[in-house]
Amino acid sequence: MERTKATYQIPMGNWGKFEAKIERVNRKAAKLGIEPVAVTVVRDFQKRVDDVRTRAYREVEVEGAAPRINGWTFVATLQHLGEDGNIVRAIPGAEIPASFRAQAPVCDHCRKPRNRIDTYVLQSDAGEHKQVGSNCLGDFLGALDPHAMASWCELLGGLDSGAEGHRRALDDGDYDPSEYGSAGRADYRYDLATYLACVALAVEESGWLSRTAARNGARLGAPTADVAYGIMCPDPKSDEPRRVPTDAHRELAVKALAWARETLPAKKDLSDYEYNMMVVTRHDDIDTRMFGLAASLVQMYSRAMEREIEYRRRAASESGSQFVGTEKRREAFTLTVSRITPLEGNYGVTHLHKFLDQAGNVVVWFATNAGVVPFKWADGSTQYKEMEVGKTYVLKGTVKRHEEYKGIKQTTLSRCKVESQVEEAK
Repeated sequence: MERTKATYQIPMGNWGKFEAKIERVNRKAAKLGIEPVAVTVVRDFQKRVDDVRTRAYREVEVEGAAPRINGWTFVATLQHLGEDGNIVRAIPGAEIPASFRAQAPVCDHCRKPRNRIDTYVLQSDAGEHKQVGSNCLGDFLGALDPHAMASWCELLGGLDSGAEGHRRALDDGDYDPSEYGSAGRADYRYDLATYLACVALAVEESGWLSRTAARNGARLGAPTADVAYGIMCPDPKSDEPRRVPTDAHRELAVKALAWARETLPAKKDLSDYEYNMMVVTRHDDIDTRMFGLAASLVQMYSRAMEREIEYRRRAASESGSQFVGTEKRREAFTLTVSRITPLEGNYGVTHLHKFLDQAGNVVVWFATNAGVVPFKWADGSTQYKEMEVGKTYVLKGTVKRHEEYKGIKQTTLSRCKVESQVEEAK
């Protein structure tokens, strides 16, 4: 397996603690015969805290590798939640077959039926996957301390939580997989709707802060997931007044849960984040291992509602659209770009260009490449640059058809050529 890399931004005041932690991890690696974690300093920089203060940071790249034993590599831990499915905690870079999302807590080694909380997925050098229970790790791998190996892999999995590729995968929310270690059975469970109401209150008070962002120093303060827990279960010795969610916070929690339970099961090709959220929201109560993931639902739902409002606003502005041009005729149009969207298909990527003319009529153009406009330099040479949203252009194209899409009249063009950009009036 490829070595895992992650980038962190460490406040210089915490640099000594960070070095000590890496040293402890590498001592454990040496005992297990695993390659040590490597730390590379990328840069030192200042980050502004407010109008009058900055804070010194050091950006580092941390690299480590999952151990291989007898030709097998740890690739994931499965937390089994019964009929609701499993939460999959994969080592960064590992491709886990989707079948493990609903796999029963079986052991491919002993095949004994047991009520297992966690099982481990291993991958051979040939690409074969095996699911093994914790009691059989030693027999299956022939390792001196396979449980320590499993613990190491979960530690390695946490290194990727701040990487850019991981953040892109969590476009609709943010959770930290490093919190999902191979812990024992939770002693307590907490009402999910109540916890989400506390999350809503915490977000209202100080905004959303994920554990990843808090650890990397993106903003000072405690992660929202932890703040919400403190609201739900306050310290009885604290003198601070107890904060209680309002009816509005509780209503938001109920709506977010209902949205997740209706929307996610109906969606095709769920990401791991969306799938894990679907599993968690099937429950009415959760344990502490699920707090970070569950807390991000409030942010996920809020962003979805913002997109819905924007869609309705755009639809309202386009509701008076009429057909323009004559079908099969090549004509010139002056159009403003409202959006350019790449669409994946069986034959590659197609770019959807959506325009509005001066009367608010909708015009669309599907092209293999994003539209470009010619730009002439003072020396007479010509350069092409991509069209930009909000800019107005003169296009010449053939009116392919007039049609309605979701109740909106639109004109579809083909074989378009961008003649020029219309300069804004000064």
